[in-house]
Amino acid sequence: LTTLWSDQLRASLIARFSEQRAEKLFRLYATAFPDAYTQRYDISSTVHDIDKIEDSLKRGGIAVELFQIKSESPNYAHLKIYNPETEIALSDILPTLEHMGFRAIEERPFEVTVQHAPRVWIRDVKLEAVRVPADFAAVKPLFEEALLRIWAKAIDDDRFNALILSATLDFLQANMLRAYAKYLKQAGFTYTPPVIAATLNAYPDMARALVAYFEARFDPKAETREERMTETAAHIEPLLAQAATLADDRILRGLYKTMQATLRTNYYQTASDGGIKPVLSFKFDSALVPDLPKPKPYAEIFVSSAP
Repeated sequence: LTTLWSDQLRASLIARFSEQRAEKLFRLYATAFPDAYTQRYDISSTVHDIDKIEDSLKRGGIAVELFQIKSESPNYAHLKIYNPETEIALSDILPTLEHMGFRAIEERPFEVTVQHAPRVWIRDVKLEAVRVPADFAAVKPLFEEALLRIWAKAIDDDRFNALILSATLDFLQANMLRAYAKYLKQAGFTYTPPVIAATLNAYPDMARALVAYFEARFDPKAETREERMTETAAHIEPLLAQAATLADDRILRGLYKTMQATLRTNYYQTASDGGIKPVLSFKFDSALVPDLPKPKPYAEIFVSSAP
């Protein structure tokens, strides 16, 4: 059986990579996987995992893969985490996954001993989604990128990240809504950022509409800006009417009015290296910010950064 598995691995590697690359990977991984792993996963999964392990070793950090199994219910997904050098404690991962809208219900760890390389741990975590995504294929890359950025402490680890799953937002869009919630807290708004995050997750259509309005208002590449703003505003009004409670209405309207009070933002600017700026800033017309305590300044600049 070991010989058969080894032969299958070699053939699959040759089919996936160049012959020279395949032979090198075969020498490194032919005996790297424990029996518990080879008995559970097919060769195709193994080749994919080898590719992800190589990525994690090259970058010197974790790699992740979110996927579904066709035979399972659509509210289930699996997350594989590939981590070289040190094993990640499951307790370190669970809060982040819960913040992102998943509940871990099963976990299988495997230690992979690659020849002439640090040990690598694979964790296969079975997840249950709080809200089944309408388009898993669209959510997958957004979730993976956000998780890596959370792990690198480039963005906050909170329930705003669940908007990736519930509203199919990317991490930048979720972070923009987070920054508005932080500003409202500073401005003395009644509701805290965690409550605002929970409300947005309960109204994913409204979360998407707010993002669309913000992008129509500030995207420097936007054409027919006024027309787009009018269209998105018209879409927002009936969504506001669907608020089930007075608190929900106040939160959603507060976010919308605060966006309308925004004069400028650096949201679309990039850092000198072409990457994303580590801080997000807004300039407000203070007279238009709802419920801002008096005396109101003429204008205000708010800067939000990751922890």
